[in-house]
Amino acid sequence: MSVEPLLEVRGLSVEFRSRSRRLPAVRDVSFRIGAGDSLGVLGESGSGKSVTALAIMGLLDRKRTVVRGEILFEGIDLRRIREAKAGSFRGGQIGMVFQDALAALNPVQTVGASIAEVLAYHAKAGRRSARHRAIDLMERVGIPAPAARYGSYPHEMSGGMRQRIMIAMALAAGPKLLIADEPTTSLDVTVQAQIMDLLKGLRAETGMSMLFITHDLGLSMEVADRLAVMYAGRIVEAGPAREVYTHPTHPYTRGLVDSMPRRTKKGQRLKPIPGAPPSLVALPAGCPFHPRCARAIERCTQERPKLREVAVGHESACHLVLLPTKEASAP
Repeated sequence: MSVEPLLEVRGLSVEFRSRSRRLPAVRDVSFRIGAGDSLGVLGESGSGKSVTALAIMGLLDRKRTVVRGEILFEGIDLRRIREAKAGSFRGGQIGMVFQDALAALNPVQTVGASIAEVLAYHAKAGRRSARHRAIDLMERVGIPAPAARYGSYPHEMSGGMRQRIMIAMALAAGPKLLIADEPTTSLDVTVQAQIMDLLKGLRAETGMSMLFITHDLGLSMEVADRLAVMYAGRIVEAGPAREVYTHPTHPYTRGLVDSMPRRTKKGQRLKPIPGAPPSLVALPAGCPFHPRCARAIERCTQERPKLREVAVGHESACHLVLLPTKEASAP
């Protein structure tokens, strides 16, 4: 990681509110992304990954959401600047690729016009210049016959092509940070591989930083320098990607690794994580993962573990990693 972070999130908490209840979706999340670095945020649906990204972008409904903590981009707290200035960061210095391109794109606006609109707003490009640059971006992300497809509407394009348009829009203003929120969701394996190759190539070409959100450990390993594993709104393990993958210290991370298909396990049954993630309305006492953990001890049912360093740059929120080896390995 770079010494001076491009993005630093400190103690981020997000709570959704209604008249009858409060739903804590993200709790005390902290991480750093340096210039040129890539962080993979990993976890099951409902773990708080996308909410964290939306909080960084300032896209949460302020009337129904309470956000606490600091979101520092090049030392500027994005939560404390005026909305007019926030627009220069959102879509400008920070680009975002949403997981559902069909829902994110304007259905009554051509895809070319959507890209040109970003260029007109952030790069102050004129109409003709914006069109030419939009076509160049479409070609850059692999859209065939970009000039002809400039006038196409989102519903006229395939899922993979729509995702490429989303990437082109996110890159239009030359962002320093790209947030990719499950960019390969609902795509077939071949198109998924193409999108991943595109993201890796663009990162190598531009040197931009990346926050890559996914539920797929294998995908995160392709682009991430570091991993942050989230469960029930909290980070439960974080560290260098290769180390977290090969030496997971939290039982949840271990479960994700063990559930992955591998060539070395050909013919063997996959080992899924039992049960389901807890409801954020009624989290269990102690460690929220203990009802699904085969190694849980009594302490796990009573005391929530804190995120602590277990190796250089490697943190884990598990009581077991702090126990003597024999006790920690007991079922």
